[in-house]
Formats: sequence, structure tokens, C-alpha cells
Amino acid sequence: MRTISGHIYSHIGDSGEIVRTTCDKVRASQGRTVGTFEDLVECVAELSFKNPSHVLLYRGQHTGYTNDSGSTTLYPRIFRSRVNRLMAKDMQRRFSILDYAEDVLADQYIYEGERSVRVDQILRWALLQHYEVCDTPFLDLTQSLRVAASFATNDNQGPAVIYALGVPQLGSSVSVASSEGLQSVRLNSICPPRALRPYYQQGYLVGEYPTMSLKGKKEYERREVDMARRLIGKYIIRDSKRFWNSVHLAYSEKALLPNARDEMYKFMQDIHNLVKDVFPEGGDNLSAS
Repeated sequence: MRTISGHIYSHIGDSGEIVRTTCDKVRASQGRTVGTFEDLVECVAELSFKNPSHVLLYRGQHTGYTNDSGSTTLYPRIFRSRVNRLMAKDMQRRFSILDYAEDVLADQYIYEGERSVRVDQILRWALLQHYEVCDTPFLDLTQSLRVAASFATNDNQGPAVIYALGVPQLGSSVSVASSEGLQSVRLNSICPPRALRPYYQQGYLVGEYPTMSLKGKKEYERREVDMARRLIGKYIIRDSKRFWNSVHLAYSEKALLPNARDEMYKFMQDIHNLVKDVFPEGGDNLSAS
């Protein structure tokens, strides 16, 4: 995956002005502090207007993570590590879990779109990732700033961070920018309607292109799959409790994860248990770095 080339416009620090800069400088910066959801929307409105070549997608986290140089990192979970490097044996295990989970899902799936689940690896990854069965090479993003901010602030007594990532113009359900080494998956175009989570979360998956085998990935440096290479904006929420108000309310966890209404949730829990029977240690309990 290539870093966004050339200059972009972003908020660097709390000066209030949007400035001409680079992705690397945004990653290294402390980000712009926003006090309320209105502040965030107005900053992102300016960010979007000043970067017309990019479509903005968002991610909210309780905590931001950095590499050894202090720059923001955004790795898909399957590539994460506590020590900023990934051992070959760990990579092998994670992809073995993913391969097995795919096989179980394709074999057990009984809902609409059965053939699509059998033949479409991206759809299998979307379901496995969104229902937390196992890790995949994709990063969860959303087109909704409110969804991202809700994930960042729910059950959070301290600070939070919102990332705005720039992707090329989005077209079909799977948009590929081969020159950027990037693909974007619009989940409400590929997931069956019984899978409610992606629809409530207005979710996207973004990852490297082409999607390679484990053998191919061994040829890559870990930093080459860092989605922070697409970072355009970084916004810090210092006080999650005061961020929302009576006009602009956060989505609750039950709204974002409608498990009681979601038939796919129970089915994917069964898939998770089948995978766990074979791989009881799971993906080795990685941190979010």
C-alpha cells in the first residue's frame, strides 16, 4: 500500500487553521483537539472540502497507537504486534486460523447468498471480521462520523481519537485503486440483509491490493500494510462525557451491535465456537498497536 503522495490539507495542532502538509506530518502530529461533536463535524467539513481528490472514511478508538518513531499506526488486527514487529510463526498461526474459519463458514452457512459466501473470500472476511470470529487483513472503517465518534467515546471515561483516512473515489461494492495498492469494500453492498451489524455501522473494510497469499505477504515489510499511510486527519477528544449533548447524541452500543435482532450474530457465535475448539488460544490476544 502506498502512502498518500504529494501534499494534503489538514489540522496540525490546535491553531485552528487548516494547513498544507503531508500524510507523514499528520501521522507525527499530536492531532487537533475537538471539544464537541459539532467541533468535529466542522473540522471534518473543512478537511473534506480541502481534499477533493479523496473520499474520507473514519475510525474511532479509545486510544491511539504509535510506532517507534512516535507516528500513528493503524494496522489490521492480523498484522498487529506489541513490539512493532511480527514474527513469522505468529503470522503463520493467524492465517491458519483465518483459513480454517473461512472453511467452517463456507461449509456451515445456510442463509441467503450461500453461493456468494462459498466463492467470495472478501465476503467471508467481512463476516468473520465484523462478528469478531477472527482477525483478517482488513481494517474496519465507517462512512459515518457519528458512528466513529460513538465507538470512540462509548464506555470511555478518558480521551479518545478519531481518524479520517483518504481513499480514492468509491464506485462499486469493491473499489480497487491498483496504483495505490488499496481496495475498499462497502459492506452494505456485499453482506446479506440478515447481517445487521454492517448496515447499522455503515461499515467499510479497507486493505491492501492485491490480496496476497501468506507467502506473498512475507515479502512485504510490516509498515507497508499500515493503513495510517492513508491518514489525512487526526482529532483528539479530551473529555468523552462532554463531547455529546442533547442535540447530538451518541449511538449506544446496543444500536451499533443489535445482537438481539441480528440472526447472523447467533450463527457467527456458533462459527466462533467451532473455530475456538480447534484454536483455543485464538490470535494470541494482541494489543491494538
